[in-house]
Amino acid sequence: DTATELDRTSKTASKIGIASEKLAGLQSAASQTGVSNETLSKGLTNLARRTSEAADGTGEAVGALKKLGITASRLKELKPEEQFREVAKALGSITNQSDKPSIAFDLCGRGGNDLINTLDLGAGGLNKMQKEAEKLGLAISGDKLKRVEAFNDAIDKLGKLVGGITNK
Repeated sequence: DTATELDRTSKTASKIGIASEKLAGLQSAASQTGVSNETLSKGLTNLARRTSEAADGTGEAVGALKKLGITASRLKELKPEEQFREVAKALGSITNQSDKPSIAFDLCGRGGNDLINTLDLGAGGLNKMQKEAEKLGLAISGDKLKRVEAFNDAIDKLGKLVGGITNK
C-alpha cells in the first residue's frame, strides 16, 4: 500500500510539474485541513492553467488575481508550489471572509472552496508543514520515487504474467 501511494504521488508530481518533495508537503498540509490529495492536485493544476490564461488576459482568474494584488505574469513564472504559497499569502490579506470562496473558486476550480482552510495556513504555515513532512519522512525525493515506480511496474507485470499463465 505504501509503495502504491508513493507511486501515485510520484506520477501526480510529474503531471503537475512539481517536485515530489514539495507535493508531499502540500499534501500533508491539505490532509491536516481536511482536503484530499485528489482535490489538492486538481486545485494546483487549475491554478497553473488559470494563471497562464490570466497572464494572456483571459479566463476566470483575472479578477481574482486583481483582488489579491498579484500580477498573473509574475505568478506564471513561479513553480506550482510557489504559486500556491503566493496565493495563500495574498488570501490572508482578504478581510471579507465572503470574498474568499469566489477567489478560491476562480483560481483553483471547484475544489477551491475545499482548499480555503489549507490556503488560510498562509505561506508560513505551508512552509512549516513542508518542514514537518520532511522530518516525518513523507517528503521523498524524485529519484527514490522513480525506483518505487519501477518496483510497482514490475509487480504489475508479474501479476499480469501470473494471470496470463492461469489463462493458458
